[in-house]
Amino acid sequence: KDLSLIVDDLLNFSKVSNKKISSDIIETETLLADILEKLAVTLEEQKVDIQINQNIPKLLMGDYLKMLRVFQNLIQNSIKFSKPDTPAIITIEGGEDDGYWYFSVEDNGIGIKKEFQQAIFLMFRKLNGQKYTGTGIGLSLCKKIIEQHQGEIKVSSTYGKGTKFLFSVSKHIISKNP
Repeated sequence: KDLSLIVDDLLNFSKVSNKKISSDIIETETLLADILEKLAVTLEEQKVDIQINQNIPKLLMGDYLKMLRVFQNLIQNSIKFSKPDTPAIITIEGGEDDGYWYFSVEDNGIGIKKEFQQAIFLMFRKLNGQKYTGTGIGLSLCKKIIEQHQGEIKVSSTYGKGTKFLFSVSKHIISKNP
């Protein structure tokens, strides 16, 4: 089972890496609503509180499906790495500045030790071993997608208190394979 998951994730990573990005006009509210609808059962079962800042950019340019993957992966990770006896609170914020839209997905989960914060973007890096499901490809995929959108992704985390992923997306997408 684990091997088939890894193969599927590698195929998905390859498809994302080799496919040119499209320049869609993305309504951020619609994108987030689509994700919340897909995750509705999990959100309700685990009593996850998702807060979306009203100042988040309303429109952005980019590949809708790829940006959906980024947000969905970050939200799912926040849920997966929540504290066992604490209701998960996930805050999504955003804004814009010189040539970029920027976003953050922050949680009150278990956090990431400082010495591992850069390693999480490397393929197959699972910091918690067999304790959590997944192949360790999700954040590598997010990084690849953000780079294709001429942006960058970073993490800020306090172990035991939560994690905040910050990423930017260029306002001037050039459809190319980086």
